[in-house]
Amino acid sequence: MRKLLLASALLLSTGYAVQAADLIVMPEEVPVAASGSPSIYVQLLGGAALGLDVDFFEDGFNDESYTMDTGLAAAATLGVMVMDNVAIEGDLYWTDRVFTTEPDYDLSTLSAMVNVKALLPVNEMFTLYGAVGVGYITYSVNPDGDDYGGWGYQLIAGATAEVAENIALVGELRYQRGFGEIPMDGDDFYGIDAPTASALVGLKISF
Repeated sequence: MRKLLLASALLLSTGYAVQAADLIVMPEEVPVAASGSPSIYVQLLGGAALGLDVDFFEDGFNDESYTMDTGLAAAATLGVMVMDNVAIEGDLYWTDRVFTTEPDYDLSTLSAMVNVKALLPVNEMFTLYGAVGVGYITYSVNPDGDDYGGWGYQLIAGATAEVAENIALVGELRYQRGFGEIPMDGDDFYGIDAPTASALVGLKISF
């Protein structure tokens, strides 16, 4: 009889232990947040402005056309990644070209634009990208001091090659043009159509 009671007590105690173990909830491991990719970057670029033709207008009519020599170009960009493979940029772009038939005269441009850029990673090292931008362009004919200004657009295609952590080499092609004839400052009787195309190389630094 005593053995039967001891066996019953042992069985009951084992059942309670199993139920108590079922009530114990082990805390879940808190996932460690992965460090995100850099979301801000700057680009500094320099290169050649190709010699596209420039047209001058008087009262809306094409008055003169000039051929330009290849000149200089430079750009500085501040970008922010807003989602995977999409960035918004603020962009400054400068060119300077000499008139082929009038070597004492040159035309310089300076633009401030906002770009939307789409990136296409090829592998861990190389990335292709394309961008479209809109903004304001100024044109200056020197030494006359004639200045023009108006709204325009640009198209960009390029590639980057990662060479160190958060540092990449950049190569790109740009085409920029005003939305139609750009009027002279203070006298819209005169106008200009001066598209620019350039080949640029430089560095991209991400933060």
